[in-house]
Amino acid sequence: MGALLKQIREDRGWSQAETAAKLGYKAVSTVSKIENGTQALTLQQLPHVFLVYELTDTLVQEELRDLVRRGNEPDYWERYGNVVSDLLNSYLVSIDTASRLFVWNPGVIHGLLQTPDYARAIAQSTKVWTDEQLTGFVDLRLEHQEVALHRQPPLQVEVILTEGILRQEVGGRSVMRAQVHHLVDLAHNDPNITIQVIPFSAGAHAGVDGPFMYMTFPGGRDQVSIESTRAALQLTTSKEEVEGYRNIKDLLQKDALTTADSTRVLASIAEDLA
Repeated sequence: MGALLKQIREDRGWSQAETAAKLGYKAVSTVSKIENGTQALTLQQLPHVFLVYELTDTLVQEELRDLVRRGNEPDYWERYGNVVSDLLNSYLVSIDTASRLFVWNPGVIHGLLQTPDYARAIAQSTKVWTDEQLTGFVDLRLEHQEVALHRQPPLQVEVILTEGILRQEVGGRSVMRAQVHHLVDLAHNDPNITIQVIPFSAGAHAGVDGPFMYMTFPGGRDQVSIESTRAALQLTTSKEEVEGYRNIKDLLQKDALTTADSTRVLASIAEDLA
């Protein structure tokens, strides 16, 4: 909610001080706390917020109402406190509230599409875990998949994969074969998931600058996330930066094979791994 209100304020060209004055707050810090998620709003306050922020779009209004209603509800990932960092928490919140997700990551298959064994192998390769933490992380990933991919209205997921990560034998050949078979099953049977493959033969492509996630929210707000195991999750919300990533997204989808050809490549790679 805070991120959405911050973007709207910046789109209006207002400072936090100007916004505090418009809202009738004596302290500028009140706006800062709302935007940082440390101070909540109530449903009763929202009509005034809509008026001040000039929010007439009913989809945006309903998105804010929904976020306020859910603000005090415990999130399912709170049960996994020993493995959920602040960065992972921010990521889970974003996925939980997005309506569409585009993923480009030339290094690893996205968590929403991972099998348990693939997820475990990736987790073991990037962090030092206790057995309890590793089991908790994999369990969280599986519950996250269940929640994100089976909710209503459904999350629309678009993923671009490289042939290279599909042939990288993460966890061993049998684990990778099962992972690719899982992708084939999703491509065939889940209408809300679109998978495209960039083959080796494509050569240079639009995604050479690295991984990113392009998220769209119910009110039409777009956000770009760039994550790294060694750096903070960066949320990019300026219109110019978002537009640049939208162009890269569109070019990647053109560079990749069609969904039908991609599914055939996936099936062929699964056969090779056998």
